[in-house]
Amino acid sequence: MKAVTYPNKGIICDQNIEELRRIFNRKFPQKISLLEHFLSIALLAMEVVPTPIEETEEENYIRDVADRPILRAALNA
Repeated sequence: MKAVTYPNKGIICDQNIEELRRIFNRKFPQKISLLEHFLSIALLAMEVVPTPIEETEEENYIRDVADRPILRAALNA
């Protein structure tokens, strides 16, 4: 099988993936296998970055506290 190359690479943080799984478990439990299939394909073209635990000064500009770790992961990437 020939390797596929992509001109750009998406970046997603592990928190986003966990949130997707949490929401699907709660709202669409019958579609978990579809989500996992989607992720197995999508993650071939994306880099998963870890979400640092340590808070940063920049995240104080983010109003929604739940979104602050996503900024942290973006800064870490």
